[in-house]
Amino acid sequence: MKRLIILIAILLALAGGVYYYEITKDPYPELTDEVIQMIGGQGIADTLVANFEQSKIALAGAIQKYKDEGLKEEDKPDIVLFVDLARDAKYIRKYEVAIQTLQSIFDYYETSDIALINLAKVYEDMGEYQKAIDTYLKFYDVFGVQVQQFHLDIMQDYMALGDKANVIKYYAEFRNEGFDSEEIKQYVTTP
Repeated sequence: MKRLIILIAILLALAGGVYYYEITKDPYPELTDEVIQMIGGQGIADTLVANFEQSKIALAGAIQKYKDEGLKEEDKPDIVLFVDLARDAKYIRKYEVAIQTLQSIFDYYETSDIALINLAKVYEDMGEYQKAIDTYLKFYDVFGVQVQQFHLDIMQDYMALGDKANVIKYYAEFRNEGFDSEEIKQYVTTP
């Protein structure tokens, strides 16, 4: 009996330690002192975290309503709710949450230009330039349009990757459409 009491005491102590750890664990480890300074200080960081939490609640509520109403087309969660949450997650450097949120739009909508554009921007912020390029190219494939700004973004992403051949290729297309960029021109003409 004494062993059982000791075992229970040990288990309770361990459980209390885990509970304490969960309570005191930083829910926003991405917000380092350096990041907080980059975004403008603790006050702005606190506001961004509050916005993130509000966006999570708003999207969760909309998804729950959609499920409760019988998954009707007209009750789908508004894409803006997904984008707001992803934007807020990106601001506080929760990139994986931003990516998952934007990708989950496709669980509800067959296509979304805004999801692809924002996804590419998240990848760029993460330094995942090839994923950003692939996402812009998917946008082109899905929507059949090429946008001047995205062409510029693709070239800048290839520059970040050090892929001069692709920068030259896209720059030629860019110029054929009547556009130009001093930054890109200087890059492709510098040996």
